[in-house]
Amino acid sequence: MIKALISKMKKVHHWSILKQQMFIYIIAGMLPLFLVTSVIIYSLSTVILDTTYKEFYKEAETANSNLQQNLYNVEAVMNWIAFDNALHRLLIDEYTSPIDYYEQFQTVHNSVMQLRSLYVEIEKIEFLHNNPTTTSGSEFLYIGDGLEEEYNQFIHMENIEKGVITYDDSVENYIIYQLLSLYKGNPKYKVLAKVQLNDDAFLKQFENTRNIEYYFLNSNKEIMYANSHDALAIEEDNHKYLVYETYYRTANRFGGYKLYSRIAKYALIEDFINVYIILFFAMMLSFMLSYFLLRKLINFSSKRLVDFSDHMDSMTEELTTFSCEDYSDEVGNAIDNYNKMVGMIHEMIIEKNQNELREKNLELENTRARLYVLYSQINPHFLSNTLNGIKMNCVIKGEKETANILGELSKMFRSLMLYSEPMAALWQEVDFIETYLKIQKFRFKEKLEYSIIIDDQARLQPIPRMTLQPLVENSCIHGIQKNAEGGMIQIHAFVKDQHFRIVITDNGVGIGDKQLNIIRERMVTEDIQESSIGIINVYKRLKFYYGDNLTFEVEKATPRGTKIHIDIDLQGFRDKSIEINELEKEERHV
Repeated sequence: MIKALISKMKKVHHWSILKQQMFIYIIAGMLPLFLVTSVIIYSLSTVILDTTYKEFYKEAETANSNLQQNLYNVEAVMNWIAFDNALHRLLIDEYTSPIDYYEQFQTVHNSVMQLRSLYVEIEKIEFLHNNPTTTSGSEFLYIGDGLEEEYNQFIHMENIEKGVITYDDSVENYIIYQLLSLYKGNPKYKVLAKVQLNDDAFLKQFENTRNIEYYFLNSNKEIMYANSHDALAIEEDNHKYLVYETYYRTANRFGGYKLYSRIAKYALIEDFINVYIILFFAMMLSFMLSYFLLRKLINFSSKRLVDFSDHMDSMTEELTTFSCEDYSDEVGNAIDNYNKMVGMIHEMIIEKNQNELREKNLELENTRARLYVLYSQINPHFLSNTLNGIKMNCVIKGEKETANILGELSKMFRSLMLYSEPMAALWQEVDFIETYLKIQKFRFKEKLEYSIIIDDQARLQPIPRMTLQPLVENSCIHGIQKNAEGGMIQIHAFVKDQHFRIVITDNGVGIGDKQLNIIRERMVTEDIQESSIGIINVYKRLKFYYGDNLTFEVEKATPRGTKIHIDIDLQGFRDKSIEINELEKEERHV
């Protein structure tokens, strides 16, 4: 941010005076105010958040202590049940008459009732047993009275001697089942303690005014008690919630259980955020109001400079003087000097134009002279007529092969005479290339074979003249000639999916990796060097005409040789087309 600010300050002198003054106002006035306000708000937020976090942890710890006391009370009840010999003897000893059972029952029953009244965490205590000599009633239930299924479900369960906690849908609450095995009485009788917990006693510990959510989880991470119905995703909570966790590791039956407390971070600072929003909008309103007033004052004091700047911006082709009320201050002097400078520039422009006109006329004459000398040295008409004369002499003497090749050479010169336009139809270029290949085949004999396949759509496509000849020449000279076995050159042109594609392939000696990398590098930089000038020059000409619509690739052919892909996007290329019919008429006329 500091680097960006420094970069902006370096460019201030390019801005308008209005922008410069507003920039100074923002940097020197509003920015310090904003920074001071931000520091104050940050300090307040840190103090408020620290206090709020401490209060949350304090309340969560209180809830944890109360819940832990509930669990200790439950443990106390379960320990009394597990270790009370009178309770065990009551349900395991055999009785000859109900009177004997009742005397023992009354003492144990009073103890159970006292436990229920002392510990609010216990909703109900029952004992299921299989001793038929007892009298079923109150909290002591004989399984023969329709409880055998429940008894058999838990009596053989793993860890039943330590106690098993399960949720009973019929009572919508948790029940602890535990086998009483301490007292060694009649081994054929067994007692199953059934203790129903009071959920209100546990949920009472979760009451709070801060929207703190409490979840009491068992060792399987299942929610036993909670004061919220929101989904619990512990792995994701740290992003949105402030979390406090407590594991219960010492309790026998509640080992691995934990209390998971959380509160939405937004809820902790909701009031502070509202204050911050009010402060922010108040600061923005103050900034906008002061900005508007300052802008009005600056516009009033710098109107002439703004008008002068607008005058300068409006000039496009010619410098003109600026007229305004005459003031003797710095701005007035600057405008007066500007008007004098405009007059001097007009005089200098007239003199410069006269000199440039003389230089261009001289250069044009020199160019005409050089062209005349070149044209006189090699006149295509002269060469074509001379070659036709030699051809006729060869025909008369019966040298048909020589006559044919001279005819092809004469045809090439006639084609060159027609190259007045920069673009040609592909069929014209291919016709020229085929003539060139016939001449090369006369030179290389059986070492050179070629194949040209052009579809109907491709033959009418426009292409810069002499595009293919340098590429085919490269294949002949650098590919086929250097290959002792000779080779073939293939030219394939077609139009598919609005793309005009030309593929030139040879199976000559191929191109080395180093040379291929050099060509590709120079295609990127468009650097024409002595080597590979043909390929780079062709690429540069095509790039000039087709721009980003061109794809030009040079690669190794399989199993050897070189392949060149030319791909032109016809959909994006619309403004370089030529009148093909006119070119066909011109060629037929010749």
